[in-house]
Amino acid sequence: MVEQTQPFTRTHSIDTSTDVPLDDVFEALADERRRLILRRLREGDPPVSTGRLARELADDGEAAGSKRELETGLHHRDLPKLDDAGVVTYDPESKLVVDCRVEATEPYLDTAERMER
Repeated sequence: MVEQTQPFTRTHSIDTSTDVPLDDVFEALADERRRLILRRLREGDPPVSTGRLARELADDGEAAGSKRELETGLHHRDLPKLDDAGVVTYDPESKLVVDCRVEATEPYLDTAERMER
């Protein structure tokens, strides 16, 4: 029998400068709407309001639902999930994405985008 010298863990960081666990990145990218959000955030600098993000997603037809439905989903589900994963910093009181670490997801986000075409 071979002994392991170090325990196996699935929470290795992608990049030491971002320190976002790999499992959290995959969980964040598992949802299509969250991938769309991250692509949007990659294009601009925070802070970004949930209203603006919902409007851009609705206007471009990228995400299903009305602007109001999108904004509600962003506030209650998607942005808190991305915040929990450490990919964004979301302030629910002001409804602002105040920081974004999309670079932690870049290689996986790019791969998902190629596969979705």
